[in-house]
This record gives sequence, structure tokens and C-alpha cells, in this order.
Amino acid sequence: MKHTSTINIKQPYPKIVIFGINGWVGKALLDYLFHRLKIAKNNLVLISSSSKKIKLIDNTEFDCITFDEALKLPDKNIYFFHLAFKLKDQLLTTDKNTFKKQNLTIQKKALKLIDHFNPNKMIYLSSGAVYNEDRTICNSYDKNPYGYLKAQDEILFNKLSKENNFTLLIPRIFNIAGNYINKFHIYAISDFILQAINNQQIIIKAKHPVIRSYIEIYDLINIITCWAFDQTSQNFTFDTANQDKIELSDLAHLIKNTLNLDIPIIRENFDNTAKSNSYVGNTENINILTKKYQIQLQPHTICINNIYNYLIKLNLCPSNN
Repeated sequence: MKHTSTINIKQPYPKIVIFGINGWVGKALLDYLFHRLKIAKNNLVLISSSSKKIKLIDNTEFDCITFDEALKLPDKNIYFFHLAFKLKDQLLTTDKNTFKKQNLTIQKKALKLIDHFNPNKMIYLSSGAVYNEDRTICNSYDKNPYGYLKAQDEILFNKLSKENNFTLLIPRIFNIAGNYINKFHIYAISDFILQAINNQQIIIKAKHPVIRSYIEIYDLINIITCWAFDQTSQNFTFDTANQDKIELSDLAHLIKNTLNLDIPIIRENFDNTAKSNSYVGNTENINILTKKYQIQLQPHTICINNIYNYLIKLNLCPSNN
């Protein structure tokens, strides 16, 4: 897969601190920084509360440090990637008060890391959940706990960037696809692929239209790192979205055709006139960055193939070849 950019990264590289390395984006980011940008291990500070080691899909292993250990490091003017957050699905097993306390604890740790490292650049991973249905920003914790806390973080870190003179990038994540995907049955694209290969059929449970737009994970990270290493970059916020949208039935058929499968697609009692669930980002700002850095977003067919190949590596489905 070819990625292009107009940015020449000047060496020596800045020290990069990643807070929240254990998740999907954290591992993909680490893979990209090490394998594609050739950033040395000793320039990568990986903070984890649960892991002493992080291993990539090719078995490359990295040491992690704790939050307390990070606060003892002498480095300043680093690039800070803040990816840590208790995600929305935690609310299925955690009450709202506990969920809020957990994320405010993470926020306090991020603030201490910012104060300690005095970053030059910061990337804060936000979410499309910050929006209400009318595209205003969520201001009610009761109605949308996850989106509200993300929105409050955005406000806080924007304020802090101006006070502490660092630049801030906020990607609002809607739908991503590719290596290191996890929670396979929560995301429609990976769930459909697993169904297609392992069950020889795809069952779509949603009876109303569901619309998504996936961006390949390394395209996202390419955008983020181009911005990070661009000495002219300014504070910026963008939604993730590809150039086209896709409804679940179309996604299922695209998976079937892309993987060259002869399988049924089952969707009972579907009402295409019902109110749709559309979780799709606005393309305006991401288009500004892809144009500036000459990045061509991979189509949905590539997203499907990349997830499929990753699931094969994890032995979660056999190859259909």
C-alpha cells in the first residue's frame, strides 16, 4: 500500500510519548512509526497501566513504562499522543458515575503528563460521538456520557494548547478499518467478514438503514503523522470519513464480492423507509489535510481486504483461497 506525503521528517526525531498504547489505534500507530517511519525504539515512550510489553503482529516487541515512571523522565518538548480513554462499550458493564470517574482520572493523568513533558505537539483522539443528531456538540452527560466527556476534553486541551503554546490536532473518529482492529463483533465490517468466511452467510440484524463510511487505519495515521511533523501545522480538528458512504446491505454485498464468495445475505423485515442510523463524519476538514499532504484515501474494498488479511493472521478465519 503506497502512502504519499509532502512532509520531509527532519532528524533527529523528537521523542514521541504515547499515552494509551494498548488499544487499536495505539498499536497501529506504533507499527506505523516503527516500521514505516523507521523511528527507533528509544525515541518511543509507551505508557501503559496494564502491560509491560507490547507486541506487534510481526512479533516485534516494545517495552512499556508506567505513568509514574513516565513522570521521572527528563525529556521535554516531545510529541504527545493521548489515546487513553474508557470507551463507550464500557457503559454496558459500568454505571455512569464510575465511567465518569475513570475517565476523569485518565484526564488528570494526561494533564500531569502535559505539564511534565511540555509537548511541542499534541494529538488527542476524540470521537464522532461528540455530536448531537443536529451536529451541535454534546453538552449533556446524562444523554451521552461518552460523547460529553470527549467534548469536554476537546475544550480543555484546546484551552491548554493556547496557554502552554503547543499545537493540537483532534481527529474525531467515526469508522476506521484495518490492522489491529479489535472487538470484532461490535464493528459491522469485521463481524460481516467473520460471518462470511466462518458461517458462509451474512446476517444483518438492523431492520432500519444503517450508514457508515470507513477510513483505513494507516491512512488516518498517515494524516496524523504528516500533521505532527509539519512545522507549519496549526491547531486543527477533523472528522474521519471516506469519500463515499455505505449502507449495511451494500457493505455486505461488497464484502461478498471483494472476497469472491458465493454466500447468501439475509436481512429480515428490513424497512428502507425507516429513520436511518447515519454515523458518518463531515469530509470538509479531512479533505483539507489529504489535499495538503497528497494522501489518497484507500477505498472500502481495500479496507475489507486489510481486515480480512489481519483476521487470517490472528487465526480467526481461514483463507478462502
